[in-house]
Amino acid sequence: MIGLGLRQVQDALNRKADEVQREFVAASGRLDDIGRKRLEVTEDERRPLRAEQTALRDRQQVLADEINLWRERGRRVLNQPGQASLRAYLNELLALEDPAVTPAVKHALYLLDAPEEELERLSA
Repeated sequence: MIGLGLRQVQDALNRKADEVQREFVAASGRLDDIGRKRLEVTEDERRPLRAEQTALRDRQQVLADEINLWRERGRRVLNQPGQASLRAYLNELLALEDPAVTPAVKHALYLLDAPEEELERLSA
């Protein structure tokens, strides 16, 4: 039963990474738009476009790092060596207070603490 709860946590973490990745793709689209626009404008009009490109590239790097972090968190949730380590890791995820992840983490912690009778009832 806890395996299912951990899969739900992993899915929530991967959905969070996907959400950030959509933001990354949107920034890429805007960079493409700016690149085309720079070909059509005067040098004075290019300066703010170059500045926006630089800011977007910097933002993409931050987003790429964030995507990698969420994906790594998703991998780590299934690779904890024991129950104490798993509980500590889930509490770390809970401390992030991310609304996309918190419900799944709380459910997994509930499953860790549920008595055997409750787990049997849930699986039925």
